Amino acid sequence: MRFRRDGISRSVWKGRPPGAIQDDAAVVPPKKRTVCVFLVGQKVYKEHGTIVFMRSPVLFATLFSTAMLLTIVHVSAIVFHLYWLFPWLDLLAHMLGGIVIGLFYFALPLFFKKLPERYMDYMGLITFVIIIGLLWEIFEIKAGFPNFYAYEHYIKDLYVDLFMDVVGGSIAFFVGGRLKEL
Repeated sequence: MRFRRDGISRSVWKGRPPGAIQDDAAVVPPKKRTVCVFLVGQKVYKEHGTIVFMRSPVLFATLFSTAMLLTIVHVSAIVFHLYWLFPWLDLLAHMLGGIVIGLFYFALPLFFKKLPERYMDYMGLITFVIIIGLLWEIFEIKAGFPNFYAYEHYIKDLYVDLFMDVVGGSIAFFVGGRLKEL
């Protein structure tokens, strides 16, 4: 086995006392794939009795709780037809979606170690949010959500939805940048 020094990992070796935690080094077997499991905002790798905890648990907890809030709002709005009773709820859902996408954007370097840092700026985040927002709008069209008798209304709704996605992404940029450091 070899050691990887990355400054952010903590590992607990099998057979060592529970208090024996070594910072800045993780046992990484060569050419082994890891299994990623999420437990309350922590990225956990399990390899041959080794557990590695990655930093940014606050970022993952915020991402998870915001995603759960978005899921509850969206599912309840569809089940109880709240999008038609309260049109502003769609704006809230798109803003929450932009926040979730933006926070996920900040979590990407924890998944992909070779992701260049130059892509982790505001324009990269907004581009990512707009692409995911457009994919969501395409899904809505394929699922038959928009009513095509009012095409002009749908175009206006598309622009407003994308704008709210960008607002949510901007909120995530300012909040996520600080959460990533915690």
